[in-house]
Amino acid sequence: MKQNILLLALCLLLSSSCNFSDEVNHLGDGFYYMNEGSVLKMIFLSHEEKEPRLDEISILPKVESYVFDESFIVVKQIPDKIGLGWVLGFVVDEQTEERIDSLIQNNTYYKEVFSNKINYWIILKKKHQVLGPYNESNFNKERRELNILDEMIEPLFSEI
Repeated sequence: MKQNILLLALCLLLSSSCNFSDEVNHLGDGFYYMNEGSVLKMIFLSHEEKEPRLDEISILPKVESYVFDESFIVVKQIPDKIGLGWVLGFVVDEQTEERIDSLIQNNTYYKEVFSNKINYWIILKKKHQVLGPYNESNFNKERRELNILDEMIEPLFSEI
C-alpha cells in the first residue's frame, strides 16, 4: 500500500510540475544526482550501475548544488519538508504537513537535518560513507581534515 501511495505521489508530482527536468547524473562509485522537478533533488546510491535504481537515499531533498571528484562528493542542501514528504510517500497537503513536522521533531536524524537552513555533506565515495549534516563552520573543519581543496568547493558557495 505504501509503495502504491509513493508511486501515485511521484506520478502526480511529475505530471504537475512546471519545472520538470528528469535529470539523473552519474557521480561515480554508484552515486547519482536526481532532479525530478522543483522538489525531488537528491543524491542516491545504486548498487546496479548498468540500470541505476534508487537503492539508498544518501542526501534528502533539496540538494542545491554539488561538486565531485574521484574521492568525494560535496553537497550543499537546503532541507525541504515537501521534498521529505514526497520521499516518504506522503501526498503532501495540510494534513500530512503535521505528520512531517511531527517526524522532524521526534526523529533524531530528521531533527538534525532540519536544524540548519543550509547543510553541507561530504560523501566518501569508495567507502560509501555519508558525513554530515554540517553547518558551514563544521563543514570547513571536516573538509580541511579530509584535505578537500578550496578550489573544489568554491562552486558550492557561489550558488546562493
